[in-house]
Amino acid sequence: MKAAERVEREQRILQLWIAGASYPRIAQVVELSARQVERIVRKALAEGASRRALLTEEALAVHQERFDTLFGAHWGRALEGDHRSAELCRRMLDQSAKLHGLYADAAPLPAPTTTPLTSGDGDGHGRESEEPVDELSKLRARRDTAG
Repeated sequence: MKAAERVEREQRILQLWIAGASYPRIAQVVELSARQVERIVRKALAEGASRRALLTEEALAVHQERFDTLFGAHWGRALEGDHRSAELCRRMLDQSAKLHGLYADAAPLPAPTTTPLTSGDGDGHGRESEEPVDELSKLRARRDTAG
């Protein structure tokens, strides 16, 4: 059997396996033993696993580069008192900690109370961001509406 025919047969085996056919049924179709079919499927899965691992590493590297760029753009603003940038940085750090499993043993923290605000840049796009609301403001608002 030529190499091209073998590749075509292996692709057919994988298609049948993905479709849910059993090893004995695939073996009947391609005229091999069920054991040979199983070896071909296992080999293809192992090759796919190494490719998936490589793609996952590449995707993680791209994600990290984007994270660093966006975080770097807002960190300085956050340190200068920009509340929106500070909130964005906080969220990014939180997501990064979750991604890296830093919260695995800790009890989850409650989400901060937030209210939507328009961006205030006057461009008319109506973009919203969220800014934390402190407890004192809530208590004052409750007091003022009750009295």
